[in-house]
Amino acid sequence: MRSMRDGRNALICLLVLLCVFAMPPVGWATDANAPEEEVDLEGDVETYFLQQRNTDNVLVITQGARMMSDLKKGARSLGTYNEGVRGTYVLYEDGFVKVRVGNTQGYFDLNDVTMDVSGLSVTEDVPSMQVSPPKGYAYAFMRQRPQSDSKSMGQIARGTHVYVLASVGEWSHVLIGEKDYGYIFTKYLTPAPRPTTTPEPTPGPTATPDPEAAYKDSLQTYMQGLLGAQVATIATEGARLRAQADDNAPLVGVYHQGVTAAYLPDSNDTWMHIQIGEADGYMRRADLTADVSQEAMGENIPLMVVNDPNDRLPVLRQGPSDSSHTLAQFQDGSIVLVLGEIGEWAHALAGGQVGYILKEDLRAHQAAE
Repeated sequence: MRSMRDGRNALICLLVLLCVFAMPPVGWATDANAPEEEVDLEGDVETYFLQQRNTDNVLVITQGARMMSDLKKGARSLGTYNEGVRGTYVLYEDGFVKVRVGNTQGYFDLNDVTMDVSGLSVTEDVPSMQVSPPKGYAYAFMRQRPQSDSKSMGQIARGTHVYVLASVGEWSHVLIGEKDYGYIFTKYLTPAPRPTTTPEPTPGPTATPDPEAAYKDSLQTYMQGLLGAQVATIATEGARLRAQADDNAPLVGVYHQGVTAAYLPDSNDTWMHIQIGEADGYMRRADLTADVSQEAMGENIPLMVVNDPNDRLPVLRQGPSDSSHTLAQFQDGSIVLVLGEIGEWAHALAGGQVGYILKEDLRAHQAAE
């Protein structure tokens, strides 16, 4: 009987020891809401990253950490990142962690990152800047890659606050809000002013805007935004912009004669790859001309105004979707130049920005307005 009790006690001790050793390592929270603790990266780091993660968030903990394109000798640097930038874990490989930050992914040294459970996009350590285009410009382009001919991610208005995630040559990798990532020329960014507690004066009544002046200002701003780019003008009313160089490809938009667009190097004898604001696609070369002027652009583009009798402040969006990023809101009577259309949306130039506004929120401009 005593030997049976001894055997049972030994079995209980063994089970207790197994439970103790099966517990997760100290410093790794098992509850996503548990307080963040320092993680011990010593030991079997591959097991740590591949088997014991309870979050896909990676936090950069070294100021100036470099993201590399791959692990080969002579790999290209994708940027020098600021402490506090957060990204998404992709994989662990030979002492490096592959991380995706917005639309860019590459490798960080294991010592430069840690896992993070906060769920935030950035920390307070990441510098905040504001967009400051050259004098006379209302916006700066944000690109998908740090290249002037890269796809436009939108036109970012002067004064917009951005988080600077990294430096990539003459470009900055930035985040706007919680999810809009891209690249802006560093020279178009300046330190954001500190908030002031000085009360702003109550604005008095403003004069009715001069439609002709607003029209000319919008055209001038648009044309200035094309400086330095190779441009062409649409010569055919109702010219179609396609997603690929194919007449059967999805339609990106139908455009008015006189609209000036930037074209990209991969154009050929039949199709030209062009950008109109953030709209990117292919248009038949026969529908374009090399003649470019602000006056020619203004001849055929419809002038309309915002129709907002109930003060809803219609929205100009980055793309033709209700869920797309908001660029601006406009009051009733605001001047809008309609470049083209796609479905229920007008691709328009308003307030110095190119975006999409619902056609039902526009009405024809009358001479008396």
